Amino acid sequence: MSVKSPVHSKKKDSLNVTAAAKKQQDYVVNARRIMHKIPELGWQESKTVDFILNQIEQVTPFIPFDVQIKEYKGGICVDVTVDSDFERVLFRADMDGLPIEELTGLPFASTHRGVMHACGHDCHSAMLLGAFRSLATGTVPNKNIRFIWQRAEELFDQKSGGATLVEEGVTDDVSKVYGLHLSTPREAGTLLSRPGSMMANAAHIQMEIGCTGGHVMHPELGSNAIDIITDIHMALRNFAMRTVGPAETIAFTPSVSKAGDTENIMPNHAHIGYSIRNFLPPEQLHTFLVRLRHQVESIIQIYPEAKLKKFEYLPGFPALINDDTSHQNMKDLLNSHKLKTGDCPLLFSGEDFAYYAQKKPGSFWMLGAKQGPGYDHHTPYFNPDESILWIGVAYWLAIATA
Repeated sequence: MSVKSPVHSKKKDSLNVTAAAKKQQDYVVNARRIMHKIPELGWQESKTVDFILNQIEQVTPFIPFDVQIKEYKGGICVDVTVDSDFERVLFRADMDGLPIEELTGLPFASTHRGVMHACGHDCHSAMLLGAFRSLATGTVPNKNIRFIWQRAEELFDQKSGGATLVEEGVTDDVSKVYGLHLSTPREAGTLLSRPGSMMANAAHIQMEIGCTGGHVMHPELGSNAIDIITDIHMALRNFAMRTVGPAETIAFTPSVSKAGDTENIMPNHAHIGYSIRNFLPPEQLHTFLVRLRHQVESIIQIYPEAKLKKFEYLPGFPALINDDTSHQNMKDLLNSHKLKTGDCPLLFSGEDFAYYAQKKPGSFWMLGAKQGPGYDHHTPYFNPDESILWIGVAYWLAIATA
C-alpha cells in the first residue's frame, strides 16, 4: 500500500523536542492502552497491524512531506522523505505480545485470554506513532526517516520479524538504525545504553532422552526418564562456571523439563531445554557445546538402554552490538535536550534489533519505566510507568531533528 502526501515547502524552525513530545503524551497513552487490550502473538498481529495502519493513514494527509506506506511480511514500513538529498535513518518499534495470562487487574487489561503485552511492545509502537504524528504538528526532520513497526520479535524457534525485515531489504538504503525498549526494573525516565556489546546472543539447547520406562512397582527392571533428567539438571547446575569460568559472560539456565503423564508408569522419554545467553566468541561457544553434550551423554550411559535421541542447538538472536560512534553521538544528543541518560550494564536478554545492527551502524537504548515494585518483563504483573512515555517520543524526535 502506498499513500503519497503533497509535498509542501519545508521551512526549518528550531524545535523544542521535549515540548513537542509532551504534546503527544495523552495520545501515546491512549494508543498504548488500546493495543494493550488486544495483544497478539508473533505472526498473528492482525488487529494490531490494522490499528497501527489506521493511525498512520489518519495523520498522513496532514504531514507536509512525501509519505510512502508499505506492508512487508515482517511488519509496516513508512518512508517519510523530507529532501531527496538527506540521508535516511531507520526507526524501529515492535508490536507482538507474549503467551502469558495477565494478572494486573488494570481497566485496560488484555481481552485476549492467555496473551499479554508483558514486555512493553504496545508502548514501543505507541511511542513511535507519537513521533510520526508529531510530523503533522510542526516537527521538521533534518533527515529522511524509515519508520518500522515490526511483527514477531518474541520468537526464538522460528525466524523473527527483525530477521525477516532485514531479508526483505529494509536496511539496504538507510545510513543508521535506531531502537528503543522500556525497562521496568530501571528508574523511570532515564535513558540507558552502552557502547559495543549490550545484549546477549539468545541461544537455546533442546534435548530429548529415551529409555525403557516401565511399571512403577518394578523400578529395578527398567530406567526412568525422570531419574535421568534429574541427574542431568543436578550435574549442570554449575556447568557454565566450571567450563567457561566465573568471569566470562554467560547465563546457562534450565527452562524446559517434561516427562511422564501418569503416576503408575515410569516414563520412557523426556524433553529438557536450556537457555544459553552469552557474549562468548564462536570458538569458546563451540567448546562449551562439545563439553555439554559429553557431560549429558556420560550421565545417560549409566542407565540401561537409555540414549540421547536429540541434542539441538538453536542459535537464536545474535548479540546486540551498538556502534561506538553512534552511541556517543546519541548520548551527547539526548543530553543536549536535557534528557536524563545513564550507563546500562551488559544484559542477558535477547533482542532481534541485533539483525538491524549487524547491517548498519546504530544505537539501541532502554527507557526506564519502573513503577511501584517494578515487576519485571515477561511476568503477569508487568506494568510500566505510563507517565514517561513522552520521553520515548522525545528520543525519536531528537534523532529526527538533529
